[in-house]
Amino acid sequence: MDGVLQILRDAATSVVGLFRSTKEAYEGASRFGRMRVWILAIFAADVLGVVLYIALSAGLPLNLEVWFQAGFPSNMLVIRNEGSRALTDVELTLDGRYHLKVERLAPGLQGFEVNRAFRDASDLAPPDDYRPQALTVTTDGDSVQIPVAKTGQ
Repeated sequence: MDGVLQILRDAATSVVGLFRSTKEAYEGASRFGRMRVWILAIFAADVLGVVLYIALSAGLPLNLEVWFQAGFPSNMLVIRNEGSRALTDVELTLDGRYHLKVERLAPGLQGFEVNRAFRDASDLAPPDDYRPQALTVTTDGDSVQIPVAKTGQ
């Protein structure tokens, strides 16, 4: 632990020395030398801003697995969130027609009754023989379409 602290102290001392020498060179430089320093400083700030923007705007990928389970008393759509975080304010859409809004999709398994939970624009449930082909998951303005695997038939 003492070695790490010593390395950090040496790094801080080096950075302070660099700033002092740069300041002395800037004060003794001509007008064009000062302009060069300003141009490099603006360029460095621009590069840092772009890197920060890219790092902060990139979201985590949705790691979801979806399958359809036919059964009694209702057909189920099972979603496994294999990500490390819960998804909030999620809209699930089956084949672009039947919708369901979910407050939170926690990591792990979660099942939804297709015939009771999903509704179309006319507030009608899917028929009993309906077999979904694709699920569109929309959260935080991002949308992904996932093919629905078939099991239990």
